[in-house]
Amino acid sequence: MFGQKSKWTLIAALLALLLASTATCGCLNIKLPFQSPSPSAQPSMVGSTHILNLYVQELASPSGGELITGGSVSNVVVTVEPGNGNVLVTTSPRIGYDWSAAAKVAVAVAAKKANVDPNSYNFLFTITNAHEMSTLDGPSAGAAMTIATYSALTKKPTNSSVYETGTINPDGTIGQIGGVYFKAVAAAKDGAKVLLVPPTQSYGDKDPYQNGLGGVNLQNELRQSGFDVRVVEVHNIDEALPYYFS
Repeated sequence: MFGQKSKWTLIAALLALLLASTATCGCLNIKLPFQSPSPSAQPSMVGSTHILNLYVQELASPSGGELITGGSVSNVVVTVEPGNGNVLVTTSPRIGYDWSAAAKVAVAVAAKKANVDPNSYNFLFTITNAHEMSTLDGPSAGAAMTIATYSALTKKPTNSSVYETGTINPDGTIGQIGGVYFKAVAAAKDGAKVLLVPPTQSYGDKDPYQNGLGGVNLQNELRQSGFDVRVVEVHNIDEALPYYFS
């Protein structure tokens, strides 16, 4: 049996030997409790694409106000972060009810295509390059918003030469819009190489309030004006995705 002093001397020697061997082989293995990163520490996911707008501007004239119709291009940026399914839209420019409603449908459709639970994230839509437009409304950017949301969720960048106009329905189909001729001209001037439009709308009337059959052939009209743009009708978001992500 060791005496009390000898016992502590032996323990100290064993500890010194253990530390020495650890320093020599570098194999001290201390396991700490695993901690998953907090939601706030997870990076944001961002996607973006172009949206096409129709504007009507009143110009003062001696004979009364004159209405000028045209198209313009803005960008929509979607930021996705961990959350509980909120869909938020920035307020500059002012966003109308139909635009906000289209954003919610876009999130639902994009999340389904990306196989993601939208209730696990928050979605923030921001409009950039609004060209001094004070208000944006209407559902015609729904298809493009779906593309931008899908881009964020899958972390795949969009093809910047592809532009699209069309509403988005909960089943993923794309619906008709107004002013397709003016939006096509705006896209071409902005550098579009491919323009995706709803079914039957590769023909567009120069009357902004006509959105049915008839009017000029958009692709021919644009090429006659010196723009090399391919105009393609798409029936649903599945048909649109390859143009953006191929």
